[in-house]
Amino acid sequence: MERWVIFRTNHGTENHFLQTPIHPTVKPNRPIILHGVLAKHPHRIRGGHVFFSLDYDDGTIQCAAFEPTGRLCNVIAQLIAGDEVTVFGGLRNNESDQPLNVNLEKIRVDRLTEQLQVENPVCSRCGKHMKSAGKKQGFRCEKCHLKEPKAVKRIVRQRRTLQPGIYIPTPKAHRHLTKPLHRYGHEKNWNGKPPSGIWHKP
Repeated sequence: MERWVIFRTNHGTENHFLQTPIHPTVKPNRPIILHGVLAKHPHRIRGGHVFFSLDYDDGTIQCAAFEPTGRLCNVIAQLIAGDEVTVFGGLRNNESDQPLNVNLEKIRVDRLTEQLQVENPVCSRCGKHMKSAGKKQGFRCEKCHLKEPKAVKRIVRQRRTLQPGIYIPTPKAHRHLTKPLHRYGHEKNWNGKPPSGIWHKP
């Protein structure tokens, strides 16, 4: 072997986010990191893209996850209003007359709010959900015909399968700077000096 060379690359390092402060001045065509709370439930449009509004310190901004990101879209679709997240992406103004969008490359779910659902009461005799018997008439069971004039609707806490953590796109949708999940916690540091000692044997 006559000679060799080692290249240092930023591939898979999220280098574009390392120097990006949280809540920078919001300007288009640059990476951005924003921490905030979902203003309302995400909505999915035809084609599979998912959008939601994020309330952060300086206002509200729309965030978008596009269908090719695969599981990232599916994760975001499970969020609800009140969830606390940190979004990572590129700030884009796709149309001159449209507001700025954060095109998501990654999301960190920091805290999940409780998901509550209002349900009709359960029949004390047969265990089936009852139906309203009319205004101010309580509820009645269609199966066993039991009437409960004083029964009221109940609030039920829903179990959420989504967990706090970092979520990135499906591997086939990774950009060259996207850091794979298995690299988290295994980052390498470099002091800027050339290698020394016995570090390579051709």
